[in-house]
Amino acid sequence: MVKRIFTINGPIEIDSLGLILPHEHLFTDLRGPGVADYARGEPSAVVKVVEPYLAEASAAGTTALVECSTVGVGRNLSVLRSLADITSIHIIAPTGVYRDAYIPESLREISEHDLAELWTTELTEGIEGTSIRAGFIKLAMSDDGPTALEIRNLKAAVKASQTTGAVIASHTIGGKVAKKEMDVLEEAGLDLHALSGSTPRRNQTFRYWKKPHAVGHTWNLTQLARLTSHRQNCSRLLLRLSRPVSQITFYSHSMQVGTIPPARMDFRRKVFEATRLWQGISSPDY
Repeated sequence: MVKRIFTINGPIEIDSLGLILPHEHLFTDLRGPGVADYARGEPSAVVKVVEPYLAEASAAGTTALVECSTVGVGRNLSVLRSLADITSIHIIAPTGVYRDAYIPESLREISEHDLAELWTTELTEGIEGTSIRAGFIKLAMSDDGPTALEIRNLKAAVKASQTTGAVIASHTIGGKVAKKEMDVLEEAGLDLHALSGSTPRRNQTFRYWKKPHAVGHTWNLTQLARLTSHRQNCSRLLLRLSRPVSQITFYSHSMQVGTIPPARMDFRRKVFEATRLWQGISSPDY
């Protein structure tokens, strides 16, 4: 069976893709859904700022990009559609919801079953009444989580994943939280090969990767420049860390608007180059 992934512009065969950036933020709003103008942005203004970075990524060989700004931190389909229209890079949109503090009121009281149904609909029919289908499920854990609501989200995500085959991606800080999270997912019946976890900043997680619980799913290393004092050694570090786990991918948040000082531009190119060598790519395969 041909494996496909659903993008802003429709389905595409996995085998036709090359380099994939597995975790980026083209448009995001970290103020949370409680503010009056949450997640609002003029698409043309966003395009003006982001288009040069997309062009650079495309020139470096990027064929697809996983947009991880989920519900609660600024998912905006109008912006994503406008960006998809001006780049050859396939943009993959998320369903799901961010961590507890960012969960909208409309999703705080919903049942696990109904939440799974909502995410399944966005994966199989379309997001927010459109024909644009999500390509994966994006969640996040609190620093001291998972909280009760986050456990509900995890269980709902497992149901949606089992129904659709979609990968679950989770923003998770620290090995202890990751272990609790994976325990919940395993108990709910998830094959951990369908989990992609991102681990921002905290070096303690490195020790956790060597434990048996970490085997079986994909780790994404975020802000790698902060995890090693010698950026030129990033590939060597990844090769050393790869041995105890099944797969590691990495990214640099290269698409975040306004967060690309000149010193990081060269590092981003190194990330592109190292990713070409690694081909450690995380993507849904349904």
